Amino acid sequence: MASGVSPSPGSDLPRVIVQGSKDGSRGPIVDLLESSGFEVIECSCHDGEQVHDDERVPRREDVIVFSFREVSAQRRQDFLAMRRCHPRNPVVMELLRPRTFRYMDLLRGTHILVAPASRETLHEAVLAASTAPDPVIETLRS
Repeated sequence: MASGVSPSPGSDLPRVIVQGSKDGSRGPIVDLLESSGFEVIECSCHDGEQVHDDERVPRREDVIVFSFREVSAQRRQDFLAMRRCHPRNPVVMELLRPRTFRYMDLLRGTHILVAPASRETLHEAVLAASTAPDPVIETLRS
């Protein structure tokens, strides 16, 4: 587990869980978030495995960031497993191109960020996700 810079006391910034395999896309996202002052936790969710360390388990108010710069069957399964484990957490999904028709089953209830993310766009997406209505309720309404 790699923890980032803790927000200053009294900060309204949510904690951010960066999900996915440790690859070239996760590191830059973590760096951008940490430089924006977010507390960042890195973890993986593979084939329905949940993280059991209490420090790393997403709380309801945590925002989950998941990058789909590399789309593969395994990454799709990892994302679906993560959503089953944490259906109420707001999710920011980074996509290389906004081909929503191709990912419709994954995009429902997420906040889309077109890659490559900048510090500003990622910061804005995480804040928007953290203040958005409950994704389960919004999905049921749509």
